[in-house]
Amino acid sequence: MPLVFAPTTSIPLDDRELRTAYWYAVWDQPIAVPLDLRPGGSVYLYDDRTDTLVWSTTVIDTIAVPYEHLDDFRSMLERRWRQPASELADAPLPGFAIAWRAEPDELLLTPRPSDAPPLQNWDATGHLEPAVAAAWGLEADIPCLTCASADHS
Repeated sequence: MPLVFAPTTSIPLDDRELRTAYWYAVWDQPIAVPLDLRPGGSVYLYDDRTDTLVWSTTVIDTIAVPYEHLDDFRSMLERRWRQPASELADAPLPGFAIAWRAEPDELLLTPRPSDAPPLQNWDATGHLEPAVAAAWGLEADIPCLTCASADHS
């Protein structure tokens, strides 16, 4: 079941640019890597500034590491993927980070339907109310693999 992620950086509209982009999220303690962020997982990229579901993607590479200083983690990402890492002002120190790259599946450019609330920054589609998922064109009838629940609350 796909994850919805709203990056703080702009989302490329060109599939070649999307292939070189990467994203990361940080926590104050280690977490299990969600199945959707492991290679082969599905992530929808959502632009919360324009209220647009932009891409459906498949994860191709994932890194999950603890860090003492965010600059060290960002430097590691830049060396590995040869692209500058975005700034993150409020990261916990020390912390835990998960970064990933994805291949584009489909450029969606779906604006928020008038009868649907905005999507959340970090949520599995299986947690959406069925009517909300249907309005966005997403499937929500698959149980969440992370919480092993079909509960949509």
